[in-house]
Amino acid sequence: LFLDCDKRIEEGGGITEMEGRLAQIVYTALSHPGVQKVRLLIEGKEIKSFGGEGITEVDHPMTRGDFADYAPDEEGTL
Repeated sequence: LFLDCDKRIEEGGGITEMEGRLAQIVYTALSHPGVQKVRLLIEGKEIKSFGGEGITEVDHPMTRGDFADYAPDEEGTL
């Protein structure tokens, strides 16, 4: 699945917040039947990094495995 976002999605926050934002996007997209991977576009263009500093790499289709640190535990908490 390709998701095309407005450039404002990269505004505000440090690396932890950027990774959390990406995790939310990926987990939400993958909750739809048939979606197995997510590739992020910004205003129609493929990107290699995400965030103002470009420190979060997104140069490949993402899965939940890319954000294992953000997965809820058995009790549903992070």
